[in-house]
Amino acid sequence: MEVVSERWMVLFVGTDPRIPVLAQHRAWPSHPVPDAHAAHQWSIIEGIVDIVTGEGPVLTDRIYELYVRASGGRRVTKPVRDIMDKATETAIKKGLLEQIRHNVAGRAVRTVYLPGTPPVVLRRRGDRELEHIPPTEVAAVAGHILTEDPQISDTELMRTLLTAFERVRLTSNATAFLDDCITIAHRQQP
Repeated sequence: MEVVSERWMVLFVGTDPRIPVLAQHRAWPSHPVPDAHAAHQWSIIEGIVDIVTGEGPVLTDRIYELYVRASGGRRVTKPVRDIMDKATETAIKKGLLEQIRHNVAGRAVRTVYLPGTPPVVLRRRGDRELEHIPPTEVAAVAGHILTEDPQISDTELMRTLLTAFERVRLTSNATAFLDDCITIAHRQQP
């Protein structure tokens, strides 16, 4: 997989040689943005593009949470999600962003990234929750592990992915998310 910049490359500190080199995750440097309830759509689009520029590729769920926190809010409500979805769709239609759609854990999720940049970048978890890592990113790591060890069981693959993404506990949410990512990885294998 292509990585955005060599300067962000780091070798994962784990001992499993099947885990590929993962770039450092760069978190968006938070700064105040307008409240989605009161802002003009273009102001919201600028905030979304700024977040994607800082962190992309990134899931829309994470974009919306970062935006709401930066605007002084606490959580993404249904009305705010609708406003953010419309702004994201407009940014995509205007060519400011591109997207990958996924069906993960029984719901539709989207990864957005800037045009002309890689849609998948292998990165460490950083400050992201496991479920906020784009599924194609996790699937690419899983695919690499499957190539290195074609006989690996899905259970062992799941545990290896937890190690790769610096997570210890396999919760029910993590299991559902990783199951879907592993399915994507299996579909992409030759």
